[in-house]
Amino acid sequence: MSRQSIVVSGLPDFPTEETAEDKITLYFQSRAQSSGGDVRNVKVNTERRQAVVTFLEESVAQSVLAQPVHTLNNTRVHVEPYIADCAVRVDPGKNLLSIMS
Repeated sequence: MSRQSIVVSGLPDFPTEETAEDKITLYFQSRAQSSGGDVRNVKVNTERRQAVVTFLEESVAQSVLAQPVHTLNNTRVHVEPYIADCAVRVDPGKNLLSIMS
């Protein structure tokens, strides 16, 4: 598990993936807005409206997770810890949810 990373879901629509990365980075670098700090990397999945944000320090990720509400571009988003060693996959043919390790 990467304790420096978080998953952000319920992202608002952005015109491009690059715009999404920029807006997410700016929000989570702002201590005033998100209780965040220095961001190492942002990976956006526009299809799922999710992003993985990795901070330089674990303490920053923990601070962001401790804040109860996050609003990005006037949209309330959900923030949770990122678990690197598990991937969730939906099999549309069988409507089964499986966890892959």
